[in-house]
Amino acid sequence: MKQLRTLKTNKAIGLDKKSARLLKDSAEFVAPVVTGILNRSLESGVFPAVWKNGKVSALFKSGNRSECNNYRPITVLPTVSKILERAVHQQFYSYLTESNILTPKQIGFHPKLSTEVALAHFTDSILEKLNKGMLTGAVFLDLSKAFDTVNHDLLLAKLNRIGACKSVVQCFTSYLSNRFQLTTFGNVESTLLPVHVGVPLGSILGPLLFLVYINNLAQCLEHCEVALYADDTVIYFSSLSVGDIESALNEDLATLFMV
Repeated sequence: MKQLRTLKTNKAIGLDKKSARLLKDSAEFVAPVVTGILNRSLESGVFPAVWKNGKVSALFKSGNRSECNNYRPITVLPTVSKILERAVHQQFYSYLTESNILTPKQIGFHPKLSTEVALAHFTDSILEKLNKGMLTGAVFLDLSKAFDTVNHDLLLAKLNRIGACKSVVQCFTSYLSNRFQLTTFGNVESTLLPVHVGVPLGSILGPLLFLVYINNLAQCLEHCEVALYADDTVIYFSSLSVGDIESALNEDLATLFMV
């Protein structure tokens, strides 16, 4: 009931044609039915197929309008699916944080943490080394289409490794599999096509699953330090010798890209 009554009514409508306004205004009547559907989904480990269909529109960023890469895809998912995702997110995020599973090097998608916090940590580390007369070399990585290229099998294997039980992995398997999306441009819609990789854009669980996917990146580095904000990564090493910095960065980057 609380989730239905706090829905933002200015959100776009998904392919299920159920508006947030309709759900919010009828919350008193539909809450018991919605609750039953959500609990049934969790108990059975099956994410309803109708909630896996996304509507994608292209938002122009800048540059040449004829270049596809200058557009950001915005995905609209069914509103009810996000209520279930929010409930799962709260419980799963609590498990990850209370069990100290997520690396402290990752700042992205954590409450009360921002890019400013990530930048402060990074610059403080450089200044500390600078006060000791050391130089710092850094490599900045921007993973192209990071969310869109997440391998489902690898992600599910990582969920197993961090202690997710069989029923939880089954729920996430159902959530990720057999997803479809279409693209809209004006009043024109493409055909509905399957999505075999990636975490759902526009979803609530997508960012958290991505954190699990990239979580062990820091463990792959033997010499360097790392700072992460979602998929934005900086790998750095401090030393009195430029040669040592180059060697450390080259070795860890070679290891990282082999992994």
